[in-house]
Amino acid sequence: MLDSLWGLLGCRHRRLTRPMTPVTKIGGPSGETYVTCLDCGKKFTYDWKAMRMGKAVVSKEPILYPERRKP
Repeated sequence: MLDSLWGLLGCRHRRLTRPMTPVTKIGGPSGETYVTCLDCGKKFTYDWKAMRMGKAVVSKEPILYPERRKP
């Protein structure tokens, strides 16, 4: 019910994770810094210089529990 309400009203993305940058095994950055909305689960780019959230990141892989999506 709450999910459908958020879908109608839209998420304002106020509850965000801390900025995260994926790293490789050797410790170097392997991707772009992003934040995730804790309400709707969308990922957004993050600009360290401006300290602001950017555009939404289109992800091809499921966000949570990929092993549970088996047919």
